[in-house]
Amino acid sequence: MIDILRIALVPMIGIGSAIMYMRLPNRAMLLVRAAMFSVAVMVIALAITGGLLAASSGTHRVLGHAFVIVLWLFTPAGVGSTVAEAIRSRRWFRLCHTIVLVLLLGTGFLASVSGYLPRGPDASAPQHLRFAVVHEVALPFLTAVLVAAWMFLNRGHSRKSA
Repeated sequence: MIDILRIALVPMIGIGSAIMYMRLPNRAMLLVRAAMFSVAVMVIALAITGGLLAASSGTHRVLGHAFVIVLWLFTPAGVGSTVAEAIRSRRWFRLCHTIVLVLLLGTGFLASVSGYLPRGPDASAPQHLRFAVVHEVALPFLTAVLVAAWMFLNRGHSRKSA
């Protein structure tokens, strides 16, 4: 039952964000940008805790879970605001900006899951390499690029439509 509520929460957040954007566009975008800023801060914190602390750091693990939760809640809010902006401004190409958010959500989930790749002393050299390339380099870089892309694409929406 709780899983159904979690899945139902996604469209409810998106619709609520779109309604809020239609009524208060500047505040809605401020909230969504604050959420994206928190995602960016979490990516930096995850890079620091993953690189400087031990591989089995509890801080890195907790931040990873918080990162996925924030993405799960932020993505529908960002999609709702982006769709509402496209409708409000009648610039339909802005609907393509939602692709960045969906890719960001997928990248976040992959980064979280890739943390469970074998990496201990009993792991082979290819497993260590796989973990290093996927979890420590590729997915954090892709996540940072997607965060920057979304911030760049949505930098002036609320000013132009208000």
